[in-house]
Amino acid sequence: LDMGALLTPIKEMIDVQNTKLLTLCQQLQEQNDSITDKYDAITRQMQEDRYRKDKVKILSRTIRMRGMITDMLADYDNDAMSGNDTPAAQHLKLQLHKIIDCLEADLRQEMVYKLENGVEGADFNDELMEACGVELTDKPELSGKVCRSVEPGYYWTLPYILKPRISDTGEEIYSYKFILSYEQVITYKYQKQ
Repeated sequence: LDMGALLTPIKEMIDVQNTKLLTLCQQLQEQNDSITDKYDAITRQMQEDRYRKDKVKILSRTIRMRGMITDMLADYDNDAMSGNDTPAAQHLKLQLHKIIDCLEADLRQEMVYKLENGVEGADFNDELMEACGVELTDKPELSGKVCRSVEPGYYWTLPYILKPRISDTGEEIYSYKFILSYEQVITYKYQKQ
């Protein structure tokens, strides 16, 4: 009785089964990797969305506070012109300017930038600007154009989470710029004299 001859078919059968098991393990590992990648992408997207939603609330509040303080300073300047300019009021004005500087520094640190395109005679851009008033003009070529900016707009870039998509030539294909507030502008409206 030759033991080698008896064991050879069993060894070959075990080798075939082992090869099948190794192939199956490889396929399962690839499926597991694919599922893990999809899960990670979904989790990352959810975290980015949650972060963005939470952060937008805080940044918008900061922008609103800056706007309220700016309005208060404008009211102060109107009062000062009417002779109500006391040393205490001047000190308060200085402190309010310092608060605005701090708020703007906080916004810059969060990669929030001002939109200040509203120079006189510029085209009105409804993607970045919001008209908050009109000024009449007798010049038809100025109709619909920007008269002046009242309040800057702000956009946020999210640099730490989302990288802009770049083409092979280095140009931005898609920019992650989120408008937090539109620039408030006064536009011209033509009126015949």
